Amino acid sequence: MVPYDKLSPEVVKLLDAEDSEGFAGISAFISTHGELTPEQERSLEALGVRIRTRAGDVVTCDIPVSVIGAVAKLPFIRFIEGSRRLYSEKD
Repeated sequence: MVPYDKLSPEVVKLLDAEDSEGFAGISAFISTHGELTPEQERSLEALGVRIRTRAGDVVTCDIPVSVIGAVAKLPFIRFIEGSRRLYSEKD
């Protein structure tokens, strides 16, 4: 069972959608309990998570949709939020 309390509403909506198999992955922010250790980073990478940026207890990454539940179950994960594209006033 996926720990939905660790997922933002848009990620929950994606997982609950009948056509979620159509999505390969999402760009996301992961909030962790402290900075990632090398062992924790390897755990994420073993699941297929591609880590892009680390800033304290926040990580930006790409997560395959098929492993979001497994990532959320990791004890060092606090919260997963799908990232959104930002637009300038000109867009």
